[in-house]
Amino acid sequence: MVATITGTWPVVSAEEVSELLHTSLALHPSLALHPGDFSVHLHRPEDFLIVLASRELKDRLAGDH
Repeated sequence: MVATITGTWPVVSAEEVSELLHTSLALHPSLALHPGDFSVHLHRPEDFLIVLASRELKDRLAGDH
């Protein structure tokens, strides 16, 4: 999964993307993530590569909600 920060935002760190992903998905109990479920890496100056720990997790996040 790739996340892109667009617009006139200040610099955003991989840690901030990780925190936002945890916080956003915590609102949906069936989508909640746990430590180690994913990692966030800088991909380009404004992009982040989000690596999920398993295919099952990817399928759960990609499903209907």
